[in-house]
This record gives sequence, structure tokens and C-alpha cells, in this order.
Amino acid sequence: IFHANLAQGIPFGQMLCLTFTNRAAREMKDRIKACFGYAPKGLFVGNIHRFCLKFLFANHLIDPETNILDETERDIYLADNLGLKTPMDRKNFRDANNFFFETENKFPPHLIRHIRQAITPNLHDKVKKYTAFKKENNYIDFDDILLLAYRALLYRNHSGLVMTSYTWVQLDEVQDITPLQIAIVNQVCKPGQRTALFLGDEQQAIFSFIGAGGRAMDSIKQLCGGKIFFLQKNYRSSQGLVDLCNALAYNWLGIDCSLLPQAVSANSGKPIEFYYVEPRYNTIVAAARARELLNERPDKSVAILVNT
Repeated sequence: IFHANLAQGIPFGQMLCLTFTNRAAREMKDRIKACFGYAPKGLFVGNIHRFCLKFLFANHLIDPETNILDETERDIYLADNLGLKTPMDRKNFRDANNFFFETENKFPPHLIRHIRQAITPNLHDKVKKYTAFKKENNYIDFDDILLLAYRALLYRNHSGLVMTSYTWVQLDEVQDITPLQIAIVNQVCKPGQRTALFLGDEQQAIFSFIGAGGRAMDSIKQLCGGKIFFLQKNYRSSQGLVDLCNALAYNWLGIDCSLLPQAVSANSGKPIEFYYVEPRYNTIVAAARARELLNERPDKSVAILVNT
């Protein structure tokens, strides 16, 4: 951000910095402020849902009085009114709800959610009831934020929309991005005039159940056109911890050693002893054992590996 603005002359208002959690966004803002000495005006830093919500309000695409139906409230409604008692039932319903919206609005085939259940009249009725509930109470849920934003970007003339002319974009934790989120980012950037920086580690993808990783990462690599760089230095962790992680990565995950980082921390930390706790033991037993080991070996750090 510092280099793009000062060396390349890119205005802050044309920069878009996206991540996936409020905590990560706060940390990014703090680092930017520490670097510049002030918070740059016009620079957007936040998670992608916040960006899309701001986009919807700024372009008058939703009512100013619209409220966000959070996950807890949504799950209570789905359980109490639609009989969706388990997390899996609710996830399958959300997939179906998104599928209906995406097909009705003619989203590109690669963006349409895959569903694992039969499309029945009962399922249609539940989707209609949920849609009516949101409309009656002026609600949109977190899925709606992305769906409504992309629908507007897909069908409206971009010249009439604000927040659609970014020339420099940075996406953090890109292993967690979904194809729909990539499509939204592509739509809000100037075609052929974009510098994009994607940061992440595909070994840490944890949202594959909503489409992250896999196809999404493949499309990111294609966008990069081979310009992929591996960070080789770990400035955060001690040598012992990095060595352990590298050993696990090489021996258990089969990751090429040339892709693994080396520690550069001046603080090597205490020597670490590692113990494995069998799955039959619960976390209380593991915690008690850790305390015993720490008391026995005050000159060393102790790590307990638990099979979860």
C-alpha cells in the first residue's frame, strides 16, 4: 500500500484491501496507520461482506432501513419455524436457498451453488417462507449481501454505480475466498487496469464446504499468470516451532521442502518437548498432563499434540 501510493502514485480511493474477519481488518488498519503515521482517507480496508454491504447502500440498492439478520437469529428462525434443527439441515437449506436465487437470476454456471438434496415442493415452500419472513421484517442475511451485490454488478451499467473503479486490490487469506467473491472483486475493478495482490496459504483452506479453495484457488492462480511467489522467512515463530511445523508438512503432508520457510526470529525460545495424547483422553486430561510436565521441566516449553 505504501509503495503503490508513494512510488506508483495510485490514489487511496482506487485501492481496495479485503480480508475475511473484522479482527484481521483491524490489524491491517493498525499496520497501515503505523506505517503512514495516519489513516489514509479514501482507502477501503475491511472484510468482503462489509464492502458489499457498503456498496449496496451507496448505490441505493437496498432500503436504508434494512437490517442484517445475524447467524444466531437466522438459525433460531430456521429451527423454530421451518423445523431445521441440526446445523447440517440448516446448511443444506442455505445451499438450496442460494441455488434458487442464483438460477433465477441467471448467474454463470460456475457460480451456482451445488446442492445435495432433491428439489421438492416442500423445499420450495420453506424457501418462500424464509424469503417472506425477511421481506416482512426488512432483513437480509449474510448470504444475501453477496448475492445482491453480484446481481447488481452483473446486470447494471457500471457507469451508474459507485465503488466499481478500483485499480489496485489486495486480498488477504485468499485460500478462504469463494468463486462468487472472486467474481465480485473482478466486477468492481477496472478491466485491464488492475494490479492485484493475493496473499494466503492454500494448505490452510478451511472453508471448502462453501466453495473456498479448490476451483477458487485454481482461478486465482490463472489470474496471476504464473506470477506466484513463496515467502521463505518466518518472522513470528521460534526455530524449534518452525522446525516442527516443517517436519509435519514434509512427512505428513508431502509438501516440497523448497516451499517451507525458515525462522529468522532472534528469540529462539526455550527447547520444546512434544507429547502425543491418545484420542481416548479428553482435553481436561491433556491440560492436566501439560501442567505436570511444565512443573517438572521449568526450563523447557511443552507442547501437547491432540488428535481432534
